Formats: sequence, structure tokens, C-alpha cells
Amino acid sequence: MGEMASLGDLMPGSLALRHHRCGRKSCHCQQPGDPGHGPYYILTCQQDGRQTTRSVPAAKLTTVQRQVKTFQRLRALHRLYLAVSAQLCAARHAERAPAAVQ
Repeated sequence: MGEMASLGDLMPGSLALRHHRCGRKSCHCQQPGDPGHGPYYILTCQQDGRQTTRSVPAAKLTTVQRQVKTFQRLRALHRLYLAVSAQLCAARHAERAPAAVQ
């Protein structure tokens, strides 16, 4: 589990690419087939039990992408750790259990 300690900065959440339409009737984004304003990257995560959404500036995109990827790696390592721990506990319990009488 030394890999967990060496992960570095991480950002819980997920990134999404978004476009949006403004409210101006004369804007290009109101035309059919126009993709709208953007693209913008949005970071969505849970904070204090609530979902939050933040814009990610283009200058920070590479850093935030790496941090989100690192968080996903941490979650994968955590799932692996839990699975291995459950197997070890089951094996130890089986060793200590008395043999069944026939």
C-alpha cells in the first residue's frame, strides 16, 4: 500500500466538457445547430453532502485532469485493499473455526 502514500495531489470529482446558451435573443448561440458558448470544463464533486460544480480555467485544466485521475487511482487502490482485506479476514476466520462434526 506504499503506492497510496506516493500518489500526490488529488481532486475528488469528475470533469465534463460543457457548452451553454445565453439569454440574448440576437446571440449566435440561439441559432439552430450552433453549439453555443464554450467549450468549458466543469468539475463536479461532493462537498459536505452537497454536489458542487465549478468551472476549470483553461490554464488549470491539465493540473485538474491529473488530480482527478490521481483520485480515481486512489479509489481503485482502496477497492483493491478492501477486497484483499476481506479475503484475509475470511481466511483467518476459516483457520480458527472448529472442524465440523460428521
